[in-house]
Amino acid sequence: GMVAIEAAACGIPVVGTCVGIMPELTSAVASPGDADALAASVAATLGDPEPHAHTALARARTEFGLRDCANRFRELYAGLVGR
Repeated sequence: GMVAIEAAACGIPVVGTCVGIMPELTSAVASPGDADALAASVAATLGDPEPHAHTALARARTEFGLRDCANRFRELYAGLVGR
């Protein structure tokens, strides 16, 4: 997930499968094990990368920004210590 977030934050289009954070990060996803759908997502992204890059960058900023990640860690640690 971290590599995909870093790529998206740099404006690089991201393609992957519908696991982990990928559906939150990009619309260019395929079901695990569906090689044809994954190939189609890659081809579509290569054919017109700008919208995919823009979507990934926007989602990386809104879902995985520094403040959001810090808040998630704070909530995680607070839950671990019972607060």
